[in-house]
Amino acid sequence: MGPKVGVLAGTGDLPGRIVDACTAQDRDVFVITFEGESLNDQLKGVPGACVHLGQVGTVFRLLKENDCEEVAMAGHFRRPAYNKLKLDLKAARLLPKLLRAKGDDALLRVLAGALESEGFKVIGADTLLPSLQISPGPFGAATPEAEDEVDIAIARELLRVLGPYDIGQAAVVRSGRVLGIEGPEGTDALIDRCAALDEVAGGTLVKMRKPGQDDRIDLPSIGLKTIQQCVSARLSGIAVEAHATLVLDQQEVRREADRHGLFVTGFVETPATKPS
Repeated sequence: MGPKVGVLAGTGDLPGRIVDACTAQDRDVFVITFEGESLNDQLKGVPGACVHLGQVGTVFRLLKENDCEEVAMAGHFRRPAYNKLKLDLKAARLLPKLLRAKGDDALLRVLAGALESEGFKVIGADTLLPSLQISPGPFGAATPEAEDEVDIAIARELLRVLGPYDIGQAAVVRSGRVLGIEGPEGTDALIDRCAALDEVAGGTLVKMRKPGQDDRIDLPSIGLKTIQQCVSARLSGIAVEAHATLVLDQQEVRREADRHGLFVTGFVETPATKPS
């Protein structure tokens, strides 16, 4: 049996998959969910606790009381307004660093550093779910057309340029035109926003790591819901960074994508652009 894992759970399916992976590996787990918009209702019944996002000291205390040695942060965390946070003493001491953290990745790095200073080992979702990383090339039967490859190249270059500003991990491009860039609201909202623009079909959703990203805290991921949303948005396909993106519900993703002729493919970032 490996070290007990504490899971700081945002919304989405990934925290639940981490719990399942720990169970399969005969590892004990303790899950902390968060009140408000970051509450994950899917984890009801799992050993854990629910706290306010501002209660950093409470999080540390609960992890220690429950003998957690390793900590994984997973899911989408909606950044709250600081004037609405109920900050405890630990959080107040971190506040200057949190205020300087302009993007979500920077904010999570501050929290990861605080966890490490308390003696916890921060691990990535890929450590617990290595089989879910996508390989280079087509994931299903469909493959990108030449114009799709152009859109993918444009989106990748855009995300490389925007990466240092910690804006988002995803973009949608159609016929050389950028339809949308992921913001703090996440990929689902990006797809919905692009779907509402017009009735024209086509376009590609591209997801990749930000330059310099800490892979332990925010790897890109897609799942069955991503496929269904892209189909509803009339997109042609999805391209994600290989060996750096988790694909949840892999059989269902492949089956649903093939059923609708939606391509899903992995690309490899070159050493000159790959995050360190």
